[in-house]
Amino acid sequence: MSKEDSAAEKPESNNGKIVGGGTAAVVGGVIGALLLGNYAILPAAVVVGVLGVALGSVFD
Repeated sequence: MSKEDSAAEKPESNNGKIVGGGTAAVVGGVIGALLLGNYAILPAAVVVGVLGVALGSVFD
């Protein structure tokens, strides 16, 4: 059995991306609220959430 066969059989999982992105978005929103005020909750959550999705895909 070659590497290509075993890699093709494994379906891609999105659990790490979802959990990492959601957790990072919550943390980013809290940090944005504490450091920059209420108007920065959504932008900070989006930016940190995208970084969380990237990290989640690495560890997935």
